[in-house]
Amino acid sequence: MNKKLTLPEDMELLRTRVRNALGNVRQASPRHMPYNVYAFSGERLYRAGELPEYYLVFFVLKELLGFADLGQDEKVAWSFPVELRETLYHIEYRKMGLGIFSHSGSRGDAAEIARALFSAVKAARPWFAWRAAGAVAASKLNVTNHCASLYRRYDYLLRLYRKACAGMLRAQRRPARVADDDISHTFTEAMKQLARAQRFRQRANWLALSAIEAFFSWTEHLFVHLAIVAQGCGRGEEVASLAEADWQDKFNRALDTRQPDIKLFYDELICVRRQLRNVIAHGAFGKNREAFSFHSQTGAVPVNLPLYGKPGKYSLSGELAFDEDEVISLIERFITCLQNSVYAPAMFYLLESGLPTILTHASDGTYAHAMQSMAKMKVLVEHLTEKFDRAANMDW
Repeated sequence: MNKKLTLPEDMELLRTRVRNALGNVRQASPRHMPYNVYAFSGERLYRAGELPEYYLVFFVLKELLGFADLGQDEKVAWSFPVELRETLYHIEYRKMGLGIFSHSGSRGDAAEIARALFSAVKAARPWFAWRAAGAVAASKLNVTNHCASLYRRYDYLLRLYRKACAGMLRAQRRPARVADDDISHTFTEAMKQLARAQRFRQRANWLALSAIEAFFSWTEHLFVHLAIVAQGCGRGEEVASLAEADWQDKFNRALDTRQPDIKLFYDELICVRRQLRNVIAHGAFGKNREAFSFHSQTGAVPVNLPLYGKPGKYSLSGELAFDEDEVISLIERFITCLQNSVYAPAMFYLLESGLPTILTHASDGTYAHAMQSMAKMKVLVEHLTEKFDRAANMDW
């Protein structure tokens, strides 16, 4: 039975297990020198998709086992020469992804190397967890930015909602065809028209609920990034905790509720979240018995009486009815406020650049400097975009 490892005390034991997991795959021996004569040009025998993630392979071979890395070349980030039964192979991360390459090897042997890499990665899991925890503690992190795609989801549902509202209005305004000699036909047409308007009404209600859900999903993500870019939240452990926090805690960390307009939006939005979003998210039952009624001599009475719970502005009925126009208007005003406030440079970074947020830039003042104006933020975005593009293209 394998001993449970405690890192970093058991690091040598872990390295032994990972070396054993590699089986017959070894670092290339001196008889294959010089390695670089054969590097960067061999036939690709195995490719990304058939191998572990490139960064896991790099960590195992370079940082854990100390294999020799031939370094960068044109469109190549790194290359590890290895051997299997005296045949030379190169494990390389190129622009087209990770691969196993060789001038004289076979795909069958490359498959054995691939299996060995998977085994080594599995054996190294305790070290990966320890390594990741250390990176979080040191705040050397990038946080993936999905703000733009989440916002596009909200915007898509909002446009569908408005389209359904327009369809309902057209159905309501269209006069029924009147036939003096056939009253029953006229009545039938009117009922069909009313039913069509009701279908649009139901569709608009569903789409409004979906748009509100999408808005809160977007802001759950947005507020974490705003805390980093606009508020200088640069500690990895704090960001990790914030990502797991409640929506209201994220709002208060990202935005200054001492500002009257921000505080007003907070009060209104938290009311929407509690009375609408939370009910839908909990299967239309809600957290406070919103879907229950008790028996009385006057019939069924909601369990959540005003004296029992807290009356609110946005009420739910048995049909989940509410003034969706009012809620959507509130959300749109809040988004406009963010985009035209001191948070505008951060909103540009998060919605327009597609860049991750970088905790070291929060802690060293880079974001604080860029937040001084939109012009400074655009300069930072251009600089970072160029650096990320060069890295992605492996243009060293």
